[in-house]
Amino acid sequence: MTLIRLFVLTLLSIAMNANAQELPFREVSDYPKKYTAGTTAARTIEGLGFRYYWATDSLRDEDLSYKPSEDGRTILETLHHIYEMSFMIKNATLKEVNVLPDTVDFDMMRKITLANLEVAHAKLMSVDDMSDMNVIFEGKNRRVEYPFWHLLNGPIADCTWHVGQIVAFRRANGNPIATGISFFNGTAKP
Repeated sequence: MTLIRLFVLTLLSIAMNANAQELPFREVSDYPKKYTAGTTAARTIEGLGFRYYWATDSLRDEDLSYKPSEDGRTILETLHHIYEMSFMIKNATLKEVNVLPDTVDFDMMRKITLANLEVAHAKLMSVDDMSDMNVIFEGKNRRVEYPFWHLLNGPIADCTWHVGQIVAFRRANGNPIATGISFFNGTAKP
């Protein structure tokens, strides 16, 4: 087993056994010591993780089934979409091929999504160059790789977009996010 796989499995194990107060991204960490491509991308992932943490905190069953219109996705369906993209984000930083993840319940989905973002964040903090971190898809007779740039305007931006939808949907359903959260400072005092 490679060291990276062991690291990932350890982080996932910790995340799956943690209660809600111990999940990553409750707050944003201190600034990186220097600006690099890696620390900048890592901070973007951290901002996403922080927003996701609070958007999904204290969701009720009736929130998970809420959708704004007959044609729209429920919050749970939107969370599943973010969950799938969190694997793309993590896999690109680990240079691994994407495969569709298993379907899990909301609590496990939340923990795994945050753990995936934590793995990506940690990996990006230790690199200066992401030119070999590609989004990789494989089929029966074909392998396609997209550069890290696609991760920025694709899954990372898309996840941030959907986290905002969850915040709006839960507010419309009568369950706004906790007060005392500063998205600008990355702090929480709910």
